[in-house]
Amino acid sequence: MADQEQAADAPPPESDSQKEQVEPNNTLYIKNIDWKVKKNLVKRALYALFTRHGKVLEVIVSRKDGLRGQAFVIFDDVEAATVAMQKEQNFVFFDKELQIQYAKHKSKRVVKRSSDGRNIIRSSTAKKQKAS
Repeated sequence: MADQEQAADAPPPESDSQKEQVEPNNTLYIKNIDWKVKKNLVKRALYALFTRHGKVLEVIVSRKDGLRGQAFVIFDDVEAATVAMQKEQNFVFFDKELQIQYAKHKSKRVVKRSSDGRNIIRSSTAKKQKAS
């Protein structure tokens, strides 16, 4: 169930044929991850790798068919995502070179800053609950 919720929050992966200029955003799309490595280990390792460059809000890793070997890392700000992408491009991660780019679509999770500086995270499920 948690995989389904996380996969719903993740933007759809882009195929190699869709390589077009993508606008910089907070979410990085990472591919070429060894899918044989356990999901929790990949998630923890990606978090540790990318928190060196800024605040990471979430790491989404899915093991579903079509999403194996891919992940999304959502940063608090675009600058941190940009630095992380530049520094970690082709980083050898569990014997494979990471391929990193901005996610084609922003994550469905929207982080809004309230006036007191706290993060309020709203997902599509929160909007549905509000509507009813």
